[in-house]
Amino acid sequence: MVIANVIGLLSPCLLKLCLVLISTILSSLTLLSLLVACQPAGKVLIKPKVVSTPTLSVQPTPENEMPTVTRKQIEDAINAGLKISLNGQNLQGLDLSELNLSGFDFSYANLDEVNLRGANLSKAILWSVQARKANLSHANISGANLGTANLSESNLRDAILRQASLLGTSLNKADLSGADLREANLQNAILEGAIYNAETKWPNGFTP
Repeated sequence: MVIANVIGLLSPCLLKLCLVLISTILSSLTLLSLLVACQPAGKVLIKPKVVSTPTLSVQPTPENEMPTVTRKQIEDAINAGLKISLNGQNLQGLDLSELNLSGFDFSYANLDEVNLRGANLSKAILWSVQARKANLSHANISGANLGTANLSESNLRDAILRQASLLGTSLNKADLSGADLREANLQNAILEGAIYNAETKWPNGFTP
């Protein structure tokens, strides 16, 4: 009764305005409920802007391309006291003889026919390198990681390989004459056709 009296006191224009406002509010609520119902769970209507951070990466180089690094660049790094990463680089045919490359990372690099005669490669990372027909004679490779590397037909005469990891390394037709392999890990190493002599020193209990 009270509500009817109040409504009766309102002018027709004011009553119409109230009805329009009520209708607008109801429409807005209906639209909002539809948007919520259509929105997938855990998603937002506005996607956050993604800002990418630039990264620097060195891509491995295909075979038969020119070497990606020069001897001078490596010498400059050594003289500056730096140990640069040569991971995946193409060094095929380079003369790196007598260089101090101790601790350098050559993982997955192409070292085919590289001259490393007399180089210091102690504790270097040579994981999965391709070093076919490489000259490693008289090199110090002690404590280096040569796991799964391909050293087929390489020259390892009088090389020092003490405590080196040759896990799964291919030494097919490699020349190991006079090489020192004491305490090296030769598990699953492939020695088919490898050349060795009485001066070749093998790990204790290992029979080639």
